[in-house]
Amino acid sequence: MAREYLTPAELVNFYDSRRVLELANDVGDGSATLSDLSNVNSTPYLIVSTAIRSVSAEIDAAVQVGNRYARTDLEQLVLDLSDGVILADATLLEAAKKRVAILKQMVADLTFGRLMSRRGYTAQAMEEVAPQYAGASKLLVDLGNGRRIFDLDSPKNAGVPRKAAIGVDGLSPLAAVQASPLFGDFGRSGLYPLFPVRY
Repeated sequence: MAREYLTPAELVNFYDSRRVLELANDVGDGSATLSDLSNVNSTPYLIVSTAIRSVSAEIDAAVQVGNRYARTDLEQLVLDLSDGVILADATLLEAAKKRVAILKQMVADLTFGRLMSRRGYTAQAMEEVAPQYAGASKLLVDLGNGRRIFDLDSPKNAGVPRKAAIGVDGLSPLAAVQASPLFGDFGRSGLYPLFPVRY
C-alpha cells in the first residue's frame, strides 16, 4: 500500500496555518479551520491532499531517474516513523526523523508553492511569500541527477558518477594505439585514412 509523504495536517508544521487555510478555502469567508485538514470530506483537505499527491508523483518521477531510488525507498523513510522497534528507541527514532525531514520539507515547500500557483499568484509574489519553493525545485533537480541523495543505505552511491571507458574499444587511447600528438588516431575510427605523420 502506497504511503503518503506528508499529510494535509502536517503542512501547518512547515507553514503558517492561516496562510494554508486561506489557500485551501475557495469560499474566502475564513470559515476553514485546522480540523478541516484532517477531515477527508472537507474541501480544504481535498485541495491540499490533491496538491500533495501531485508533488509526490513529481518527486517519484525525478528520483527514479537512472534507477537511483524506487518509490518504496522513500515510502520506507515515512514508514520508519511508525516502526515499533524504532519508536521504542529514542536514538533510532531521532535518526529516523532526521532522515525523513528533507523529504517532508521538500514536499511541504513544493505543495505550498503549488497552492499559491493554483490561487494565481505571480512568480514574483511566490518568490516573496514562498521563497523556499525555488530551493525545493532545485533540490528536486539535484536529486534527479544524483548531486544530492537521501540518507538511505542502499543508494549511497546514487551521486557517484560511473567510470566511463575512454578511447578505442574501451581502452586508453595512448596505450592502445599510436596516435598523432595533435589529432590523435583517425585510422582506428574508420572515418579517416591514417596518414603518416612527419616531424
